[in-house]
Amino acid sequence: MESGRAHERGAHAAKQREEIRKRSKALFGNRDRLEVMAAIAASRDGLVCAADLERSVGLANNRVRAQLIALYEAGLLQAMPRSRDRIQWYQRQPSRLWQAAVDVYTEWNR
Repeated sequence: MESGRAHERGAHAAKQREEIRKRSKALFGNRDRLEVMAAIAASRDGLVCAADLERSVGLANNRVRAQLIALYEAGLLQAMPRSRDRIQWYQRQPSRLWQAAVDVYTEWNR
C-alpha cells in the first residue's frame, strides 16, 4: 500500500515538473531556464557548476551548461577561472531576478 502511494507521489511530481517546464518555455522560450535559475538562486554561496546543478535538477549536463551560458551572457552569472580539473564554475551576480525565479517556481510547484 505504501509503495502505491509513493508511486502516486512520484507520478504527481513528474506531472508537476512537466507543467513547470511547459510554463518556463512560455515565459522564457526555454523549458529548463526556470528550474536552473531556481536551483542557482537556492545555492548557498551562489557558486555553481553544471555537474552540481545536473544532479539537483535532474537534467542532462549539456542542457544545464546551455542555461549557464545563457545566464552568463545575460550578465546574471560571472564565469570564474577554470580549476585544475577543468570544471567551469560560475558565480551568481546580484539581481532581483533570482528571487523572482524562486517565487515563480514555488508558486507553480504547488
